[in-house]
Amino acid sequence: MMTAVVVIAVLAVVARVIINRQQKGGINWLKIGSLLGLAVVFVVSMLTFDAYRAETWLLGPVSSDDLKGSATHIVGREASDAVPTLDGLEGRVVPMYFVLTADSVAPTGYWRKRRDEQSIPDRQELVSQSDSSRTAVKRTLRGFGITRTPDNEDDYVRIYRLAMPGGAKVLALMTDYDAHAGVTPVGTTAPLEGKMAQIAAKDTTLNQNVYVSFYDRGHYTHGRYLLMVYSALFSILATAIVGLVGFAIYRLARKKRTE
Repeated sequence: MMTAVVVIAVLAVVARVIINRQQKGGINWLKIGSLLGLAVVFVVSMLTFDAYRAETWLLGPVSSDDLKGSATHIVGREASDAVPTLDGLEGRVVPMYFVLTADSVAPTGYWRKRRDEQSIPDRQELVSQSDSSRTAVKRTLRGFGITRTPDNEDDYVRIYRLAMPGGAKVLALMTDYDAHAGVTPVGTTAPLEGKMAQIAAKDTTLNQNVYVSFYDRGHYTHGRYLLMVYSALFSILATAIVGLVGFAIYRLARKKRTE
């Protein structure tokens, strides 16, 4: 939405420039093209920049002060020695935050929404096959919090099957760049409920009590406006750098032509 507003504003400025130049008897197409090019740079950088990943990386490893203090973004970050490393979940008291040693990580084919959203009621009319004059109304919830066919993969995070050294397996919510064998980012457990419980029930080798989340959906949900600001600032910086580089190249080329 923010991207659309900015693009419209840029196009409005470009249109105003064109009108003004036409009234004065000429249009500088190089400047117009440059403005449009910078608008494209802004939009592309805004859409491709992963603010959540950048912020998680910049915060660095989770320290003992983070665990004792009021840090709101712990899950998904790199661990320090202060975070316990586990090679399994069964038969032990599991701390709130930990890292796992993963032998393998494989996708289940399911995706979950990156942020919490209310389900949308969906009204469907069902026609009787024996009597086309008879209809029934079925109301369902169209939230697609967990799905096999996400409408936009950027709005979802995959659900994986994580195997540990002892042979135990657990469902894990994590980003694609974290889904590999070795030490995981900081995670936390959550009880298996609803669709997550149904997914686990299809594979009896999986832990049937909890799943592990290495993606901070709560932080992504409540901090999404701040993340949008980060994306906008990055896009402005990227656009400014491209603009300065382009201007420098233009001045250099112009200088060579006049020599």
